Amino acid sequence: MTYHILDTSLLSIDELGDASGYWVTWEAAEPIFGTAVDMSPSQDIPACGFWYIELTIDGDTYYSEVLYLTDICGEDDARLEVVPDSCSVDGFDLIFSLQASVFSPAGYVYSLQKYVAGWSEISAAELYEITLVEGNEEAQLRIQVETVCGATLTVTYDATWTSGDACNTLALTFVSSAVVNGLTVGGNPTWKLRMTNASDKGNVLYQFGYEQWLYLLPVWDTPEVERNIETEVNGNGAITRTFTRTTEKKKFEAADLPDYALGFLSKYGDLSSLILEEVETGDTITMTNATFSSRRQGALLNIGVFTFDAETEAYSGCQEDFAFLL
Repeated sequence: MTYHILDTSLLSIDELGDASGYWVTWEAAEPIFGTAVDMSPSQDIPACGFWYIELTIDGDTYYSEVLYLTDICGEDDARLEVVPDSCSVDGFDLIFSLQASVFSPAGYVYSLQKYVAGWSEISAAELYEITLVEGNEEAQLRIQVETVCGATLTVTYDATWTSGDACNTLALTFVSSAVVNGLTVGGNPTWKLRMTNASDKGNVLYQFGYEQWLYLLPVWDTPEVERNIETEVNGNGAITRTFTRTTEKKKFEAADLPDYALGFLSKYGDLSSLILEEVETGDTITMTNATFSSRRQGALLNIGVFTFDAETEAYSGCQEDFAFLL
């Protein structure tokens, strides 16, 4: 059994309105990053696969639903930190170690860069001891990652300190993050279904709105076309009025949906908004009148069938006016 101890600051604990218990939410927007089992600092990222969260409160242990962790092109991230207790001053030089953490599928190309009349690479190692002039009191640093999917991720920082007390005042401040796409898609999920609920029912934790994400790899199917026709005829059996409504429904399937997700997805069409977003490009599709069904794939897993309106057209017309000839 492999364990990764999570930072408890990422947990949000709210008492239920009737004081019968608590809602515990893990702020999963942060990368999984914490301490190893022996409580020593760890840059370890859990391997892809199925995991669950174990939460112990006052000696009682609670378990989350199973989480499927996988690498997703376009959701890559990176950060840069000063290694604790690595700072020293030698004459006019300020020396400290930088640790980069890259959250991306293996195979990326890493570059640590410094700005001096332009950006230039100073290291291709993710742990690097850097030497700066103490009297400058600032430096611009950035990490640049070319991911295995073809995107370029750039994260920029300002390093600042005070001369005479450099190691106690040294700070690394995040400035900006940018992604240049150009991704080449492999077998990884590259779409996410964004499900938003503006207001929930009852006295629950999410009564002021929430958005959930479901990552999936859609396999598009032939669109379904629904056509409704109404006609009116006169006494001679001739059509005097025609009304038609034609709706094209887009349809796709997605695999590996667990049993526990089926109940929620069957009701997802009731939510405030459903947006299917392509992670690579940021392109989105708004899903209206969405429906969901499923069929068994294997033990505890299912194929999900998603449909939604793509285009609706209505027509209403009458027969041409009669002309009376004398």
